[in-house]
Amino acid sequence: MLMGALPLGSRERMMISVARALMAAGHRVDLLVPGSSPHWREAVPEGARLLELGRGFVDRLRNKQRLALCVPLIARYLRRECPDVLFTMSIPPNLAGLAAGRLAGSRVPVVIRQSNVVHLASSEAYRNVRARRRDRLIPLLYPSAEGAIAVSHGVADNLQRVTTLPAERIRVIYNQVVGPELQERAAEPVECSWLEDAEVPVLLAVGRLVTKKDYPTLLRTLARLRQRMGEVRLIILGEGDQRSHLEALRSELGLEQAVALPGRIDNPFAWMARADLLVLSSISEGMPSVLIEAMACGCPVVATDCPAGPAEILGQGRYGRLVPVGDEPALADAIEATLCEPVNGALLAQRADDFSVGGAINQYVEVLLARPR
Repeated sequence: MLMGALPLGSRERMMISVARALMAAGHRVDLLVPGSSPHWREAVPEGARLLELGRGFVDRLRNKQRLALCVPLIARYLRRECPDVLFTMSIPPNLAGLAAGRLAGSRVPVVIRQSNVVHLASSEAYRNVRARRRDRLIPLLYPSAEGAIAVSHGVADNLQRVTTLPAERIRVIYNQVVGPELQERAAEPVECSWLEDAEVPVLLAVGRLVTKKDYPTLLRTLARLRQRMGEVRLIILGEGDQRSHLEALRSELGLEQAVALPGRIDNPFAWMARADLLVLSSISEGMPSVLIEAMACGCPVVATDCPAGPAEILGQGRYGRLVPVGDEPALADAIEATLCEPVNGALLAQRADDFSVGGAINQYVEVLLARPR
């Protein structure tokens, strides 16, 4: 299993569960990560082998750069170990794993996991997704994948349009992240005075501080909301390269006392359980687990109807209001309406149960153990 070097989130935790299920079925599992990874050292399941490729050599680089430089090391691993299958978990590991397979001249089947949509100029649905240089490699490398797991039907549709992968080699498996551990962690205490003040509504956003999350739109929406509703606060849990830009915009809008940026939090569920509303303002997603997790914690949600995932999760708006991407007035209206009339908590919990841990793990194992074509 080829992972990235990012801190562990819901995606990584699910992969750990897949590794455990494979080992329980009698299979050996190697976890490959680029460079030193203390996060994975602490989380690696008992019985699995953690291989920190290029440790020391690539440690000062960012995750994607680490993976690119580790392609020869992954190729050497494939030649030496000849695993039954290489499973890669997101776009950068997908590209690195497929490139390594070609470099090695290996017949080891590669199963990729696609968790986001990519830019496609010819499609109105995906035209506004941020174009990245790496996207040009996807139609070149992805067709050699033995199979692909897409985290939503929207991602599967995008994958078929961007690559020549036939539909029968793409399996949709929803992120299933709700389990007993989530509820236990949601009950843990939180040191945040804002969440103890029942008089002032608190909005919550959870995710990396990156361009595709479109937090500038959320900040401007908050300024608009405060003009008509009075005191409303926003907490954004996450870290990323847009922090300085967001801090500058916060000051420009006069929101220093209304917007908190505490960074990445290991247990966002306790914050979700106490917030009045979770907002997802993204330009693009794949299958945003944060919406599922918030509903499981009883927190109402509002999301942009971005490609792809939110509409599928929220039942086309039944479980939470959907608004067009980048539409500040519509987002403000949806937030105000939800604060005034939130979706019933029991209905949210019922929907979250559709994504409970167990079913997805079995489906992953089924795909990984399938006979090569």
